[in-house]
Amino acid sequence: MFHYEDLTLSGLIRFRQEESEYTLSAKAMAKTISLDDGQKINHKRCLRIMRENGLLSVVKRHHRAGKRTQQDIGEEKMNIIHGNHTCSVPFDKLYTDITEFRIGTKRVYLSSIKDMYTKMIEAYSIGYHPTTELVKDTINQVIEKAIEYGTFIHSDQGTPYFNREIQDRLAQSNFIQSMSRRGKPTDNSPIESFHSILKSELVYNHHIQIHDDKQLIEEIHKFIFRYNNKRRQKGLKWLTPAAFKEKEMNRLSSL
Repeated sequence: MFHYEDLTLSGLIRFRQEESEYTLSAKAMAKTISLDDGQKINHKRCLRIMRENGLLSVVKRHHRAGKRTQQDIGEEKMNIIHGNHTCSVPFDKLYTDITEFRIGTKRVYLSSIKDMYTKMIEAYSIGYHPTTELVKDTINQVIEKAIEYGTFIHSDQGTPYFNREIQDRLAQSNFIQSMSRRGKPTDNSPIESFHSILKSELVYNHHIQIHDDKQLIEEIHKFIFRYNNKRRQKGLKWLTPAAFKEKEMNRLSSL
């Protein structure tokens, strides 16, 4: 049965999809409309309207990168952090993930690590494939920085984080590995939030025109530098991540 209210919602959904370049799933769309437009809508109803009006997301669910061989497979780690993102010192809890960018026919992947306490992006690598090597390169940038009583490092259950070599290296370097529950991206929300901000302010920013993959990579480098060194954050008492980290490291060294 046709509902006039559906017609109004379809216009709003179309606007939000165009704004996000058709990247919102039904659940994300329902949440966006609830938070940004003040309208409550069930994600199942949202999905129906999207299907009926050709407004479905163009983003496909990622397949795991490559096949795991028995030799390479490590252990599935417990979700030790379990949504408790509170911490008291730098390098208490790190969060890591890979996100994808599409530019023309090419795909670019960013692997990054965020310190929950300082909000600093402590490490990142950019490549054209979401490989184990990309993750290794990112982790190598922090591997010597674990604190004495152990640094938690949390990820989703992506293939690279199951790599036995990576898991062994982390354990040997005083890192405590934690993994999100399947289908629970909120478990890794600190790094997911950063990637969302990056895309909102870079990829979907009409003031920045990105024409090819090389320019995209250059802009990602520039954004992360600004995020660490120029972007003041309320949660850091309006300091930048870099300034807050320096202040805290000086405080701890004086104890």
